[in-house]
Amino acid sequence: MKAVALFSGGLDSVLAVKIIQTQGLEVVPVAFLSHFFDTVKAHKYARANSLDLVTVDISHKHFEILLHPEYGYGKGMNPCIDCHALMIKEAYQLLRKMEAEFLITGDVLGQRPFSQTREGLSAIDRLSGLGDITLRPLSAKLLKPTRPEREGIINRETLYGISGRSRKLQMRLVGKFNVSEFGSPAGGCILTSKVYSERLSVAIEQCSFNEGLIPLVGIGRHFYLNESLFIVSRNEKEGKILGEDSSSLFELVDAKGPSGRFFECKGRFKGQRGVPERDDSLLAARILARYAGSGPAKVKLPDGKIITVEPLDKFMCDRLLVSSV
Repeated sequence: MKAVALFSGGLDSVLAVKIIQTQGLEVVPVAFLSHFFDTVKAHKYARANSLDLVTVDISHKHFEILLHPEYGYGKGMNPCIDCHALMIKEAYQLLRKMEAEFLITGDVLGQRPFSQTREGLSAIDRLSGLGDITLRPLSAKLLKPTRPEREGIINRETLYGISGRSRKLQMRLVGKFNVSEFGSPAGGCILTSKVYSERLSVAIEQCSFNEGLIPLVGIGRHFYLNESLFIVSRNEKEGKILGEDSSSLFELVDAKGPSGRFFECKGRFKGQRGVPERDDSLLAARILARYAGSGPAKVKLPDGKIITVEPLDKFMCDRLLVSSV
């Protein structure tokens, strides 16, 4: 008999798999890849614990729920409840292909303030429609029995009733279940970052944003102009990313340094007031010059025109910053 487990590589997900394996069932761990989190940790700790990991790319579907989450966001732009329900539904598709019986998660009741409250777990089950076959081994005794428990596939007495943010009880189980290695409890989703979420929120709400522009959100310095957002690279790697679209690229001439790129914004864009330049191209060029060194700098504009500008002073540059990752 077989089960499919949502697997992050963290201690809770590793233990959830081990608990079910000790009952003689085969467990297939699955990790999910999106624009905002990867599977590096999951692969590392799956190998360390002799687990054959399956990876599923949910990038596009995750982006769609990010734009319109039914249950809203956490402290950042993280739609945790909708995201978790999406993962469960995707895991269910794998379950059907593998002819498995039920799903496993490493959820611990009360561990996370948004998605792992009793109400949050109930919301996830409602969204996925799969609550009756979604087993949470670490907190099962505090939750309603699932079908695999009721049907005797799983012995409920061997499951646990862990709750809260402390991981003391989980640490006691490490030796019992021969857990070799596990990842730190820190979340791997950048959407929980306040700074990244601020940038992403501005880009989505005020700019002509699409899925292909996501890589730009996490790089460079972002500036509010009058009618645009402007990104300035911080290193060669970021410069190459900005240079992928030459139609909006600002470059230094006869000098080494960063490049810059516009985010095209909508009519409701809320730009800055009291800036020294009303022309966004000129303002962007002066910001770029600020990071090229002292004194005037030659800047090539997106239309090919080359102008010489005075650098914008540091105080004004700092004032125009959206945030700094």
